[in-house]
Amino acid sequence: ELIPLARARDLSNLAWAFATLELRGFDSLLLAIAREAVVQIADFTEQNLSNTCWAYAKIGLRHDPLIKAIADETVRKLPQFSAQGLSNTLWGFATMVIKGEECLGKSAWQLICALLEELITRLPDCPTQQMSNSAWACCRLGVRHDGFMQAIAVEGMKKLPNYTCQDLSNTAMAFAKPNINAREFLKALAAEAARKIWSFEAREVSNITWSLNIMGPGIIDEQWLEPALKHFRTLVRVDFDQGKRHDGDFEGWEMVQLLNAAWAYRSGLSEWPVLAQTFRERIYGPVVRALAGIVGRGPMFQASAHIPAAPLAAAGASVAPAEAEAPRLYNAGPVTSAALAAALCPPPILEPLQQAREDAQNIIAKLQVDFLGPVFTRSALRDLGFLDPGDSRALDPFDPRAEQAPGSPPWGDHARGAVEDALARLKADLPFMWFDRFGPHERRVQCWMAYRMEVEVPLGAGPWRSHLAEDGRIADFSLDEHRAMCQHGQETFARLEAKGSGKVHFSLQDVQRAQQWLHGLFAQHDRAGHCERQALLELTLEVVDTLRSFQHQHVGDAQAVEKCLSEGFFDGSLGVVVRGHLRLFVCHFYCISCLAAISNFARRFPEVTLHMDYDDCWQTRLLDV
Repeated sequence: ELIPLARARDLSNLAWAFATLELRGFDSLLLAIAREAVVQIADFTEQNLSNTCWAYAKIGLRHDPLIKAIADETVRKLPQFSAQGLSNTLWGFATMVIKGEECLGKSAWQLICALLEELITRLPDCPTQQMSNSAWACCRLGVRHDGFMQAIAVEGMKKLPNYTCQDLSNTAMAFAKPNINAREFLKALAAEAARKIWSFEAREVSNITWSLNIMGPGIIDEQWLEPALKHFRTLVRVDFDQGKRHDGDFEGWEMVQLLNAAWAYRSGLSEWPVLAQTFRERIYGPVVRALAGIVGRGPMFQASAHIPAAPLAAAGASVAPAEAEAPRLYNAGPVTSAALAAALCPPPILEPLQQAREDAQNIIAKLQVDFLGPVFTRSALRDLGFLDPGDSRALDPFDPRAEQAPGSPPWGDHARGAVEDALARLKADLPFMWFDRFGPHERRVQCWMAYRMEVEVPLGAGPWRSHLAEDGRIADFSLDEHRAMCQHGQETFARLEAKGSGKVHFSLQDVQRAQQWLHGLFAQHDRAGHCERQALLELTLEVVDTLRSFQHQHVGDAQAVEKCLSEGFFDGSLGVVVRGHLRLFVCHFYCISCLAAISNFARRFPEVTLHMDYDDCWQTRLLDV
């Protein structure tokens, strides 16, 4: 009730206080402050604006009308801002990832550009933290501003001795991701990092190594990497208990990123064998075995733990099973008694595929790993049986003597060309991109697929067969399953129906069921829309469409395929068997979630041979706009 009586300074100070004290659980009050701030935004000073933006970013509470009001008012009052105010506002927008939305995109873009132009003139007055935070914010938002980054490089050369470890790591990444090749500055930054490497945290070692490595040879080498890896090994406990995490236990992605970056230099690194063995035992092995559990076969597959059955009664004896008597509280009513009885019942045994998926999800969550990187993804595909035998790059990445063979199978070269053409058309048709202008943005990643399939239904008079063929087409990202649960499947159904000129035999329910069959994993965020999973979904629905067409043509035998269409196993166990081969190429290496979706497909279509290939967009730069 008192909020409308507060002045602009009071509103800003109150929000700042909640953020500084890290007080959570007061969203109603903070939203009320935000609503009143929108009304009084013209009275906010530059300090009020920057503090308010910083506060809501720090708390993690988003209020779009306030964001737009701050953006528009900041542009009007920009000359009044201090360098710290400019940096804090930029950091706030990046932390809340305010970008691209129709209602905010233009306002946010105008603000970010104005902030950067103003900051260029203020950089001599900025401490290194403000410089690195501002560069990091550009990277976070996917903004490429060459003039600002060049100014950072020029001013950074003067202040490098004052850069903290976090400043060095964040700045390196801010240049690497948008591919801004300020080579002399990056060499100097690498030299400064080498002098301070023993003060770096594990995450900072991983990030700066990856960043400097993707900028090409000549910035870091074995002499730079050796102490970096030695220090990283002292930071992480290589023998930690799998049950509970402690200080010093690493997050999986840190080691994945570091070892992929150092891989090309491994033969000259004394620390490589120990770190590689730790990675193999603690991350790579558990992840690939979990994926193999989903596939349900192959050399990496390990059967689920056997649950022993109860002892059998003596032969010939007819013994009624004894009922366990639930402990009953003397004053317990029927609800409490029933609850106690239910507690005695063991949890239901999960179906093997569901159990395998849950096990994999638990491992991914515990290890905090969402990818295996450009080197180890190919090894995982090989171990899972998804790599073309003709792929000469199929080596053991843990062998320091193994040499990377050039080239991919001929179909991979063809697919790569098709994806390059598709990306060129996509970028030509894009509207102006305010943000997300570089890197593997999921909505730009493209997947190529080709297949030959035979669908067989056993009948009394002999098997019925149908053939499916595709010489190569592109699959895109889909927002379908990012919408409300009740809307899942609708976009996919409408798109495929339009593609078939309205002639599809499957239903919306079939689409929703197929989406459940091809679950990925939740790895830091929802990846259900990724293009490689959409390719598998399209192919699965083509098989379903063929079987629905069979039902329409053979009404008397329609029930012969209904159980298969209901449960989604096409291995012959439910009558229908699908044979053939499938080739997939994606322009950036597969994430863990997509590897799980591919493993799900392999479990349901075991007679289909899968061959996978991919590129690394941080090397090809095909996804930069």
